[in-house]
Amino acid sequence: MKALKGKNIPARINALQEAFGVNEKTLAQMLRVSESSVKHWKRGVGIGRVNRLYTLHLLEKIARQARNTLEKTKVSGWFNRENLCLGGLTPVQYIIQKSDGYDEVKNILGRIEWGIPS
Repeated sequence: MKALKGKNIPARINALQEAFGVNEKTLAQMLRVSESSVKHWKRGVGIGRVNRLYTLHLLEKIARQARNTLEKTKVSGWFNRENLCLGGLTPVQYIIQKSDGYDEVKNILGRIEWGIPS
């Protein structure tokens, strides 16, 4: 997933699905919106409130950090593999279930980047 500034919302949604290895329903849960919202965005129908763009941006930052930290072929696999640092949840599940999910997943990626077992 390359820098997405200026890219349209459908391209950004598709890139996130690919990076995290998730379907529309799971991505909607990660973005804290309805699945129908994600379907609309993929068709180019407006994104609505600014706070939704911020959440989209947060997920893009996490995906970019993972791509820069992990081997490219292992990124979506990492997001969908259980992680003991996250209580046995996958990073995707943690993002969905926890209010601090975005930050904690970013922290774990930072630890991996610095060579701290995670």
